Amino acid sequence: MTNSLKSKLFGTETWNNKWYVYVGTPIFAFLGALCYWLFGIHLVSSTPAETVLMILFPGTAVVLGSTILAVIDGL
Repeated sequence: MTNSLKSKLFGTETWNNKWYVYVGTPIFAFLGALCYWLFGIHLVSSTPAETVLMILFPGTAVVLGSTILAVIDGL
């Protein structure tokens, strides 16, 4: 990962369009929560595992979505 991509993922200063961070992050968190609600509940049966998945689905969606936006922003 290049330094500019790292700085985009861990800060807001280097984005060409700063709205990506403020609009994209909640949208991707919502999509991750929706994916958890649709699919994650059926993957495990224990309460602690459901809690872990409830955190991982939106978190993963935000990181992957922000990475895609950072790549698009860098083009």
